[in-house]
Parts: sequence; structure tokens; C-alpha cells
Amino acid sequence: MAELLPSLENIERLKVKPTAGELFLLNYMSEHLSDEYEVYFQPFLNGDMPDIIVMKRDYGVMIIEVKDWELSLYSVDYSNAWILDKNNAILRSPFQQVFGYKSNMFDLHINGLAEKNVLNKNVYKVIDTFVYFHNSSKSDIESLYSNAEKTLKEKAAKNNEKFKGKEIDFQKYEKARIYLDRKSRQIKRDNNISIHSDNLKYKINKILNTQNRLFEDDIYYEFRRYLKPPMHVASQGIDIDYGKKQSRLVVSGTGLLQKVKGVAGSGKTTVLAKRAVNGHKRHDGKILILTYNKTLRNFIRDKISDVRDDFSWGSFAILNYHAFIKSQINACGLEFSTKENMSIDELSIFYEQIYSNTSLFEGHEKLIEKYNTILIDEIQDYRPEWINIVRKYFLSEEGEMVLFGDESQNIYEREIDRDKTFNIRGFGRWERLTKSYRAQSESQLVSLLKDYQTNFLIQKYDIDTIESKPTQMQLAFDVIEGTTLPLKVKENIDDIFESIVKNITKHEIHPNDIAIVSKNIEILRSLDKKIRERTNEETMRTFEKEEVYQEVKKRESEIVYNNNSIRKEFKEFEVQKRLDIELKKLRDSLKFSFEQNSGHLKLSTIHSFKGIEASFLIYIATDKDSEEITYTAITRSKKDLILFIDKHNRYRDFFKKHSSIKMN
Repeated sequence: MAELLPSLENIERLKVKPTAGELFLLNYMSEHLSDEYEVYFQPFLNGDMPDIIVMKRDYGVMIIEVKDWELSLYSVDYSNAWILDKNNAILRSPFQQVFGYKSNMFDLHINGLAEKNVLNKNVYKVIDTFVYFHNSSKSDIESLYSNAEKTLKEKAAKNNEKFKGKEIDFQKYEKARIYLDRKSRQIKRDNNISIHSDNLKYKINKILNTQNRLFEDDIYYEFRRYLKPPMHVASQGIDIDYGKKQSRLVVSGTGLLQKVKGVAGSGKTTVLAKRAVNGHKRHDGKILILTYNKTLRNFIRDKISDVRDDFSWGSFAILNYHAFIKSQINACGLEFSTKENMSIDELSIFYEQIYSNTSLFEGHEKLIEKYNTILIDEIQDYRPEWINIVRKYFLSEEGEMVLFGDESQNIYEREIDRDKTFNIRGFGRWERLTKSYRAQSESQLVSLLKDYQTNFLIQKYDIDTIESKPTQMQLAFDVIEGTTLPLKVKENIDDIFESIVKNITKHEIHPNDIAIVSKNIEILRSLDKKIRERTNEETMRTFEKEEVYQEVKKRESEIVYNNNSIRKEFKEFEVQKRLDIELKKLRDSLKFSFEQNSGHLKLSTIHSFKGIEASFLIYIATDKDSEEITYTAITRSKKDLILFIDKHNRYRDFFKKHSSIKMN
């Protein structure tokens, strides 16, 4: 008998009862699958709630979407679009929905899976997908697709006739042929992964019955960690001395709408973490925590883990805004079509318009889970429309919602009001945190940050300067002698590497305490390669290794240049498009799995390291760094700050004034 999680008894006690189809399939699998199988019902995966997930160690994972639909009420056209006949509304295919869950497993949920998949496309096969249509038969499925299959055959024949009759050239013929062939294969695929009353026994008997060597134990246990979240007990936390203002802001309450601004290191994330736990304790419900920066997920998780209290990790959804909205679009079955051959930038603009549409979920409210507590970090990076969407569709009637931010780190240059603050209405006055806990108040680093605020930021934003005590120290920041170099960054990677290794060795810095940040990924990639090759130690990155980059680029180039259907003048564009898509998937996965306390030296773009901190920070400046980006970079340090800066960088004079190191 398969292991059901939760048990059937607990499933039947849920507030939202399982559908007849879900309950039937769970009972059937429980009886017909051996105890090697783990069957999870609607696991809560950072906002995603697939109906059923089946897993078997050494074999793989299966995601099953369950539909209690009367298929006679629907039709499918030749483009494989699902249509509700009574009003001709286009729906997202249930197959696209289950593929969406699978995609999110790689891109959002399971650490390391996307990187494995980029390097070996067969890894994608460790997850299978099916759609179970309850009370439907084989003839119902065939009837659903019959018109689409007939139309595709007719269009293919027509396309052939036009080409033979010289009505269209080869390029138009080939483009149409490829499109029609793709749609035909999609329909056959969907037919093949449909479970119905006539093939139920056969499909269940075939579930994960072939070993897959790519489903390695590290992947299996990572799945278990997400599918079966552990309890956090009070003894796992640490004693945190909350300040007076912090103690007031960690209190959870019904219907509270608040916004909190704080200087760098003021403990905004510490307050957010405690507020999240207190919210869960108050209403015993799920907590939604949203960021903008993907890498913050594990940092926030670490901060929640520091809280000395009992709670279930399965109660917290922590992810960035776009990933959350993407998961909700999938859950609601919304469908958006894109044009062919859109570049990565064009796709980004297209989806940005969707993510900012305040009517996005209109008419789908019943499919959306509401939260009694919503906490948003990095609010300075949010568009006003995003805040409105979250509040409108996802906050319960008496729920609390708290926004945390710092205008000084406005690295995406969001618009501000005349009073130099962000346009956020309906959340009361700003609560202000002005004391920095990241570095000691009398430290040289805090003096540097205050002076930077005065010189570059106060005239632009309504910010609070960091509270600090006067210092008699000669230096304005804790810089290690000999490491602030007046050099051209791109041309001196070797010098930068030698300087970093020299000081790490001299001062016996543990790799876990070190972070290297820059705006330029090429610089970081080159430096990362040298560090791994010369020190023989692994690193943690928010971007791909240099050798992975070259391998992916080579593979995508070979695919494109071996494809005769792509015109020669479009091949370079197609290579770049495919490379951008693959790298985005890989980088997103690396950001989601980024661990501050991994034990490894860390390299990250400044954008991805925003909100995180390191005791020993190395900042490689570029001449394109804005005032906000530079401030964000230097505020990531808790103690030591090392700066590499070009001779002609516009911030060089400021740092030269604060440094005892001679800069020629």
C-alpha cells in the first residue's frame, strides 16, 4: 500500500474538500501501489499546489492534474487551445497547467535541478506528467480532439497543394509545415498522457516502473524536503535582542496595513521573519512572503529559522513577485499567447505588462487562495500596480499586509513622489528604523555609509541617516591594507585575484564569510573560474560557471546552424535568443538555491546580493554603477570592505578621501 501524505483521514478533514476525482484516484493509488511509492496530495510549494505528486526513490516523480470536467462541454481547436463552448472562452489547457507545475519544479522549487537539466536535457525526464479526467472514457477524449485532428490534416494538405502549385515559396511552406506538425504532435502527446476510465489500470501499473539513473539521491531528498516540510522547534532558534522599534513592529494583528522603511542593516528582514512567525502563530494559517530579488528566499528562510519558536516550514511561501504571479496564472488556468521569434527583451516587456495588469485575475477569484498575512520585502523595487494586485486578489478580508523597504537601494530607478518617497497609498505613515545592527555604530564602515548618504543620496530621497557614535579613527571604513587598487578592472583580473587570495590567506578569512559582488557578470565569471582552478575550492554563484556558459553557447549554436529551416540572416539572432533563454533559466535556479551559509566563497551580481550581507565583502566597481548600486554594494558588508575601482571611476575621489591607502 502506498504512503499517502497527508493520510486519507486527514485529507477528508481539510477545509477545502477533495473533489470526487481526487478522492477516487487517491484511494485507487493507495490500494494498487506498493509501499515504495509516496503519494502527496496538494503539497504547498511556495504558492504552487499541484493536485497529486507521486514519487519513488531511484525511479522519478510524477505530477497528476485531476479534472472532474464534463468533456462534452469543451472543445479543442487545431492550435490545441481549449474552449468552453457556452461562451467561447479560451482556457488554459489542463496539460499546460501540469507542464507549468513541472517547469516550476525545475525553475523555482528544487535546488540544483535546472542546472542539471541545462547540462543534460535527459534530466527533464525524471518528472512525468499526466491529466486524469474523472468519469471520462477513451471515446470522450477521442471526440474532444477529433475536429482538431481533422482540421490539421486538411491544413497540411492545403499547405502542400499551395507549395506544389507555386502559390507560396519554400520558406512560407516550411514555416506552416513546422507549425502544423508541432500542433499535431502536441495533440498526440496530450492524448497519450490522458488517464481515463478505460486506461486507468494500465497507467497506474506503469507508474514509475523503470529505474532512472538521473534521479539521484540528492534530487530525491531535495524533493522530500519540499514535499514533506519538517517542523521547526524553538530550540533550533537563537536569542535575538529586538530593539524598541523592532519589538513593536514584530507584533501581528488583524487587518493591519503598514509600511516600514529602514537604513541598511537596520534589521528589516529580522523584523519581517519574526512578524511572519507571529502571524502564523496568531491565525495558524499560511504566510506569503514576497521579495523582488530571487536570492533573498534562502536568506529570509535563515532569518525565520533564527526565530526561537515552534512552527511548520510548510506554512511559509517565500518567493519573488514574478515567480508567485506566474504560479497563480498557472493555477487559475490563464492563457497568454506570444508571437513567434520574440527576443528575450520583447518577451520580458510582454510579460511585464501582464504582471502589472490590475485586472489580471478578474473572474478567477474563487480559484485563488487568500492569505491572512502578507509581507513584502524590497518594496522600493515594486511597481505600485504589483502592490495593488497582491492586496486586491491575495489578502484575506481581515488580513494584515506589511511592506519593508529602503529608498537608498532604488537600483531599478522606480518613480518617487515630490516628497522624495515612494508612491504607496493606503498603508499609513512610514515606520522608520534608523539604527544599523549590521556593523557597530562606532565602526569606520558606518561612518563611510553616512558620508555616502550625505554626498549622493539625501538630495534625491527622503532617507534617514544611520544612527552612529562619533569616531576618532583615522579610516572611514574597514579596509585591509593593499587591496584598494587604482586599476582597470576588466584588464586586471589576475591582479584582483592575487590581491584577494593574498588578503584572505593573510587574515585567515573563512570562505563562508567572503562575498564578491559586481554589476558585471563577465568579470565575475572570469574571477570565479580562477578561484576554483587555483584554489581547488568550490564556490557559490548567482550565475553560471564559465565552462558551463561556453558549453551551452556551443550547443545552442550547433542546434541553430544545423537547422536548415532557419534563414542564414536569422541564425545569429536565434542563437542569442536560445542562449538568453537557457541562461535565464539557469541563473534563476542558481539564485533561488543561493545559500548565504553554504560554507563556500560567494560571487554575485549586486542586484542579486541586495538584501544579503557578508562579513568580508569585496566590491568590484564598474564605471556604469549608479549612486544607488554603489550604495547597495558597500552596505552589504558587515565588517570589512575591499574595493577595486578604475582610475577614472566617478566615485574614486570619494573613496580616496576615506582611504589611508595611497591611490595614484
